[in-house]
Amino acid sequence: MNVQMSGWLFLMTLSLFTWNSVAWIQERLDRSNDFEECYGIHASNISGKLPLAENSFEKRCTDLLIPFDSSRKRIGNFTAKEINYIQSIFRKINGETYKIQRNRVRRQVPLVPNSQNNIWRYRQEVRTNNGYHFNLYATRVRELKATGQYDIIANINRVSVSKAYVGINFLPWHRLILLVLETALGVPIPYYDSSLDHEMEDPTNSCVWEPRYFGEGIGPVLQGRFANFITPAGPLFRKINAGGVLISRPMIISHVWSQRYLTEISTPTARYKSNLEGQSNNVHYWINGIISNLALSAYDPIFFCHYAFIDYIWDIFRTVQSSKGINSETDTGKRYPPGQNPSDSSDLNGLLNSEGYSFKTSNLVSYRRWAQCPSCDISDDVYCDKVRWVCVSRQKPIPSAIPQQIAIHQTDRLASISALKDGKFGPPFTPFANDSRTRGDAVQASQMEKDMEKKNQKFRVS
Repeated sequence: MNVQMSGWLFLMTLSLFTWNSVAWIQERLDRSNDFEECYGIHASNISGKLPLAENSFEKRCTDLLIPFDSSRKRIGNFTAKEINYIQSIFRKINGETYKIQRNRVRRQVPLVPNSQNNIWRYRQEVRTNNGYHFNLYATRVRELKATGQYDIIANINRVSVSKAYVGINFLPWHRLILLVLETALGVPIPYYDSSLDHEMEDPTNSCVWEPRYFGEGIGPVLQGRFANFITPAGPLFRKINAGGVLISRPMIISHVWSQRYLTEISTPTARYKSNLEGQSNNVHYWINGIISNLALSAYDPIFFCHYAFIDYIWDIFRTVQSSKGINSETDTGKRYPPGQNPSDSSDLNGLLNSEGYSFKTSNLVSYRRWAQCPSCDISDDVYCDKVRWVCVSRQKPIPSAIPQQIAIHQTDRLASISALKDGKFGPPFTPFANDSRTRGDAVQASQMEKDMEKKNQKFRVS
């Protein structure tokens, strides 16, 4: 079986379970024949023709992407129109991957990490060229939001919590959801290098929290390209600096890129400082609001910019692995939670999770390196602090129109009205660390904070 596209589609398939904050869906679907036929473009059939008629291809691929529950109802309640839309995205990705593979075979070029194959998905930091690339992204996101198509893709994350987080699938799954949105947009997703803000004296004053970038950092988002976005919990809102911590470059360089194997940077086997999922959680919790909720996080478009940065970090990690003679396609580890072992067939007749780490997937994307001193030349919005020798984001020139305390009150009220605060939409991300500069007033307390509060109450009583 040719695994040209099977890696990322299989991983997406494993991840699409009914959203539930406690229970894991137990029922699995045996679809190995459909899967093999869906992307069964065999090496011997390199003529450019798909092995299935188009309508059959669409049905089989969609059934794999969005499985059924026991009553044969599609998980996530996707409508026929939404299914058709998702089908169109996968046709595009399949065609793009096949074209690259066909050209490689014709030129007899070996498949290696980060090889350049006429890549249009060239991702750059959001502030690059003073936000030019971000503006393209934000414009297209707003257009997709107006048609409801953005929410269809965000809903894929909502029904995938059990398999997209807290395990080995974390990095590969998010690589795939980035491809899905990027294909729908038709423009690269810019990455949000939050380390540029972390180095500021007050990260809440970063220029990314003004209308030409992300919009308001505290309160409902009323300005910028994401203004007045509606989510399942009501208006899009944020509460930056409530808790958590932004990405630190020394932490990435010293504790993530210094590791050798994927298990050393992944939950549950990574150490605290080396756990890339944990560092990602910290950013979710720092931005707070809608994006701090596991199920709803993708309804804030910052989600995809953040995960493009996480994917950049993983991409460099895989490049370092290659320099050490480690094949990242076969770096599968030994101990994993049930269903997340890369060698587990998950009742799909031998199809392996390890297919999700294919170079064929990673070679669809390339990145511009992050800003570096002395020039930090990506933008006028970034400068080099020559005392500390770090790149730092510039501050927003105009203070927020609404006083911070009023904006915080608005945020808390939105969280209460929507019942987000009370857990209606499931749990928040659990931060692995909190910046000492944060306020400690998240809209939805993490389990770690709840446990600490219980201990404090017990101490006060005694």
